[in-house]
Amino acid sequence: MLTLYISPLSTPALSVVFAANAMEIEHDVKVIDLSTGEHGKPEFKAVNPLGKVPAMKDGEFTLAESGAIIKYMARKEKSPLYPSGLRARAVVEQWFDFVAFHIRTPFSRVQFNRMFAERVGMKKDEASIAFGLHVLSTTLPNIETVIKTQGFVAGKEFSIADISLLATLDPAEIIGVDLSPYPALVAWREKMRAETFYTAVHSHYGAEIGL
Repeated sequence: MLTLYISPLSTPALSVVFAANAMEIEHDVKVIDLSTGEHGKPEFKAVNPLGKVPAMKDGEFTLAESGAIIKYMARKEKSPLYPSGLRARAVVEQWFDFVAFHIRTPFSRVQFNRMFAERVGMKKDEASIAFGLHVLSTTLPNIETVIKTQGFVAGKEFSIADISLLATLDPAEIIGVDLSPYPALVAWREKMRAETFYTAVHSHYGAEIGL
């Protein structure tokens, strides 16, 4: 059976679990406690030598990086969430990458500084937060437009691009990222968070640790 190694506070890890659920893939979830350094122990490094979550084990095959894991699962299952047609797949990959580079990267600046920096003995970098919020103010309007026009991130069909965006934005309320200027995005997100693939993981980001 396929095993996914995650932390519930890692948005890339959440994207992998959401994807496995949405594709109805039978899997086990192994939570790696980052706060105790479990990710640096030999047992986990045998799965991912880099000591990062998420990671995956499928039989004797191991894989890291959320995008690679999601695409591997989708190809293996021949999932329509990652279409096989050349152009349809290219469009999904375009928006999958857009989310990764232009939404998750700046969002992670805000999340790290507002949520994790002080927990690991670092000071909040207000300049980094401001830069992240500025970038999001220029990129979230693109997502708002495509969702308003098409219904989903990469077109008229639900895809792995939607899963990636949903996981990326999961901590929005906790870290104070205001999505209200984007009503189509807000409505899409509410719909996604009511789906079984999401509710089977948690009711909201951080629920596992009482946030």
